[in-house]
Amino acid sequence: MVLPPPFCAHTAGSLCAPDIILAAAQHKQCHDLGWFQLCLGLVHQKWTSAVKGYNPNLDTARWTSRPVAASWQFTGGMQACRNALVHKGQAAIETAQLHELQKQCIHDLFLAYSEDQYFVLPFHSSLFTQCSTIRLRETVVWSGLLV
Repeated sequence: MVLPPPFCAHTAGSLCAPDIILAAAQHKQCHDLGWFQLCLGLVHQKWTSAVKGYNPNLDTARWTSRPVAASWQFTGGMQACRNALVHKGQAAIETAQLHELQKQCIHDLFLAYSEDQYFVLPFHSSLFTQCSTIRLRETVVWSGLLV
């Protein structure tokens, strides 16, 4: 039975040829440009030679556009999420519109009751004649929740 070699951190001397270029690309991106710049789409040139080391037939210009587009999509999504939180997003607008619609509906019901009291059954007329706290108390007592 052959055991795998113990895990150790890779250094430039312990890597195969394409891995050395890949480690160098990672080092250049990290120390020269930074990972934040990668998220903005600024990819170090060393990445194209690292990709070419693994797949010589690959069009590196075309490959480079893919991580740039993915990073722009990622940062765009992050920015959209941030804007939704900061500027209250579409959900808050829809909630406000629904609230206004409910207020208008309640106003219309009270207007209809003021014009014709037979608009509702006599049992339900207290909905339009008593304040909300009394109606709520009667509802709780009637439902048996409060004795």
